[in-house]
Amino acid sequence: MKQTSFIAILLTILMLLLVMIAAVVFLVQRNQELTQMVEIQSSDQETMVEMSEDMATDLAVRQAALESAEATREALAGQITVDQERIQELKEELSQTESSLSQAESEIQDLAIQLFIFSPKDGAVVPPLEPVELFVAARSDAGIETIEITIDGEILVRYPSEGQPTSTIRTEWAPPEEGEYLIEAVARDGDGRLSEPESVTIRAAFSTPAARTSALLRLTENEVIALRFPEPLETMVQPEVVEVNPDDLHQLLLTGRGVEESPFSDDDVLVLQALDLLPADTDTDDLINPAYDGTTLVYYDPDAEELTFYEPGDQPETFGRWVHIHDFTHQVLNETFQLDALEISSLDRDARSAVRALLEGEATYLQYLYAKGDYLEAEQQSEIFEGLSAAASNTMDDLPPYLQDEFAFAYSDGLLFVQSLHEQDGYSALNEAWLKLPESTEQILHPDRYRAGDRPLPVTIDPLGEDFENWRLVGEDVLGEYQLRQHLQALGLATNQIDQAATGWGGGRYVVYQNENNGDLILQLRLAWDTPEDSSEFAATYGTLLSQRYDSQGVALPGGDLCWEGEDATCLLTPAGDILIVRGPDLETVNAIVANQ
Repeated sequence: MKQTSFIAILLTILMLLLVMIAAVVFLVQRNQELTQMVEIQSSDQETMVEMSEDMATDLAVRQAALESAEATREALAGQITVDQERIQELKEELSQTESSLSQAESEIQDLAIQLFIFSPKDGAVVPPLEPVELFVAARSDAGIETIEITIDGEILVRYPSEGQPTSTIRTEWAPPEEGEYLIEAVARDGDGRLSEPESVTIRAAFSTPAARTSALLRLTENEVIALRFPEPLETMVQPEVVEVNPDDLHQLLLTGRGVEESPFSDDDVLVLQALDLLPADTDTDDLINPAYDGTTLVYYDPDAEELTFYEPGDQPETFGRWVHIHDFTHQVLNETFQLDALEISSLDRDARSAVRALLEGEATYLQYLYAKGDYLEAEQQSEIFEGLSAAASNTMDDLPPYLQDEFAFAYSDGLLFVQSLHEQDGYSALNEAWLKLPESTEQILHPDRYRAGDRPLPVTIDPLGEDFENWRLVGEDVLGEYQLRQHLQALGLATNQIDQAATGWGGGRYVVYQNENNGDLILQLRLAWDTPEDSSEFAATYGTLLSQRYDSQGVALPGGDLCWEGEDATCLLTPAGDILIVRGPDLETVNAIVANQ
């Protein structure tokens, strides 16, 4: 019993020990678990601390972002308000535009014509006298019938467009002077309806005074070219061009010498004295005159039948432009018909005078037509004729009457010749005259002789014989009708008698000799005539003049010829229908010459 109790107690103690051991083991394990849990919790706590710090940082960033976003939102809210207001304004403008478009469409539908001026632009500044392009377009479903353009209310062009739905017109117009111009256009459609007028305003102004002067001269030149050549002219071609300075042309035709030479020589004076055209005491220095060296400009007024001389230089605007026409005409004729190609030196004196009359006559005639035409206003025309009155000078007063008349011949009779051709056949006759030049002053004085092709007859005079070894040839050339008239005038014949005596001239020549020992002169004139009646009439008139000169009826020679003697001697002969006049220092010398012919 006691052992069983002991065993029981022992067992109990063992069980308690086992329980205690188990409890210790359990506690150790639990402690380990707790330690691990503490470590884990410690680690977790560190992690949480880090996460807490990160979250705090993130929270701060987010807070700053939120604050920025709030500011942006407030700004955007303000902009949205502004935009909403602008959108509302645009909606209102759009509504108004739609209303205007609707109204315009309604008006266009009512008008049925659309009209536009594309050029020039409104407010444009252009140079006067320069072409300005006008570009106008119109459209109508009924078709455009006409487009009309006006300048300051005056119709510039009315353009028919043949009923096409769309029509355009391009034309040019040059502002005539400085100032503002209103350009208007209007169109009419096939239903007879007119468009509303479209208009632009432009201003014409020169950039400088020099540009103004240049433009006005260019305008005048263009008007003169249009006046002289109303139709295109084929280019005139000469086989050979002889270089002649155009500036020399006037002087060459006038005297046969260029401007670098003296226009008159001592022998020229002797010839003119022998022909009774210059007084015996005339010196070459007396003949040098601005009218002969090209420094004086001349105009012959056919209405007043008088010459006006004026010096080139600064002139009133319109007058200066008009004066320019003369020299510009020379330039145009020279270039068009290649006058430089004329072998002027080969022309005889009478032919040179005829060509010069054509040249000066044309230039003067164009001046006359321009002044009397529609190119100038009444005030401008008055300015020209007032300028002529103010410019008249005594340039020619110091020249002998013969030279005054010879100088005037090209302008006065040349103008009448040109006028006669122009009035009969227009400018084509003048063009033909430059291709078939007049060959004598007879043709200038009698344009019908030129048109009939009445050419001067060749006339020769035999040279002096061996008995005249002390006589030198001073000069010889053709004596034309005009110079014959001057010779008759110098001898005292009245104008009506000169016309009667000189008309019918067919050809002529003079030869002048001078005695080298004493200076005496010999003159021989030989004249051919169109008819025997013309020859007889001249012989009778000239015989009367000689009778008056010598105060004698003359001495008859075998065959009916007559001679007169006084301080010198002259014989009048009629060989083969011609007239031969021989004058010398005495009758013996003259008879020796006659015997040699």
